[in-house]
Amino acid sequence: MKKGKKLYEGKAKIIYATTDKSLVIQYFKDDATAFNNQKKTTIEGKGVLNNRISEHILSNLSQIGINNHLVKRLNMREQVIKLVFGRIKIDGKNEVILADEISPDTCRLWDSITDKKLDKDRFRKDLGDLIPAYTEVAKRLGILHEQSNVSAVNVTKLSTVKKKYK
Repeated sequence: MKKGKKLYEGKAKIIYATTDKSLVIQYFKDDATAFNNQKKTTIEGKGVLNNRISEHILSNLSQIGINNHLVKRLNMREQVIKLVFGRIKIDGKNEVILADEISPDTCRLWDSITDKKLDKDRFRKDLGDLIPAYTEVAKRLGILHEQSNVSAVNVTKLSTVKKKYK
């Protein structure tokens, strides 16, 4: 699929036109921002990890019947996505469709045993090691192998956390 003109550039992604007006290419940037863009930097590899994590989660959601905007991953930084606004008709029924990235940039993730943050809060709160934390999320999802050449954050396996109500 050929990338057309830039339609939009945000803090973490760029959207490009395609020849199909219902599809766009979403490019994941290495930029990291916090506090309404008051804090910003470039972190090499962040876009690649967010692309892969988002693709993995959205593909798995699709497999269990949760419709979303992902069409396919083009490469390590780009996805083809459907332009979706609100509800759409699927098999004659009105459906709400999930249409946003799901990655450590957009979720709050932490280790259930150590409470170690594995998301964008590492950048926001100057905790460091953002790439190793995102890499750990990818490893836990089975996207990266344990023997990858990226050093991991020292954390434990995922487990269910039961919320205590007072």
